[in-house]
Amino acid sequence: LGESNEQWIKALRVRVDWIISRIQGPNIMDIGCGSGICTYQAARSKSVEKVVAVDISPKAIEIAKGHINSLQNPEVADKVWFEMAEAESLMSNRNVSHIKFDTIVMGEVLEHVFDMDETMRCVDFLLKPGGTVLVSVPEGGDIDIDHVRIMSNKIVLDLMGRHGYKLIDSSR
Repeated sequence: LGESNEQWIKALRVRVDWIISRIQGPNIMDIGCGSGICTYQAARSKSVEKVVAVDISPKAIEIAKGHINSLQNPEVADKVWFEMAEAESLMSNRNVSHIKFDTIVMGEVLEHVFDMDETMRCVDFLLKPGGTVLVSVPEGGDIDIDHVRIMSNKIVLDLMGRHGYKLIDSSR
């Protein structure tokens, strides 16, 4: 691995550890699950009963399912349910719209969505009262090909404030 890959892996571990250490409750949704790293780590927790892993990409869902299944841990795999969907459509998704989640994770997601407020309205609808929303975003830098905006803490704090959330923890 090159130095930049090692730095990326270290940053990923820090982000995943931060998220996992703050998950609360038995029902978790991982929006933008990607390869399923947070999904798997959340499902390993004894206190977690269900993790709904959502991604818009069929390839990401396939990779995440493969990752979970390759670990040959049926106790963990049985807790995970995959859903291919856009974050903005979850409120009307028949498979998940009836579930209320204790924690909703959006790790490196908001920079990809066109309408962050619509995404947050879906989160508002799916989150149990008093639930936890965990958000991580890349701060600044260049826009990747699949990013629609450059993110900052201010953008996230403004968005969360508009939806009635308050910051209780930050890594910055």
